[in-house]
Amino acid sequence: MVLPPSAAAAGLGEIGRHGLLVTKNYGSRVRISAVTTNLSGGLSLFRDSLMRKSSGNPRFLLT
Repeated sequence: MVLPPSAAAAGLGEIGRHGLLVTKNYGSRVRISAVTTNLSGGLSLFRDSLMRKSSGNPRFLLT
């Protein structure tokens, strides 16, 4: 799983020439991680509850 393109697609920053995520506040000094699971069903309920708890500007990407 290649995370910098996913993070850039989520609006967290841009991809630099070195292939790392570059953010406005922290430059390339960021660490990206992901959690994978074989959860079947229920993902839409989880996503909806996270969206309700966010401040209207979610900074994560659920696919």
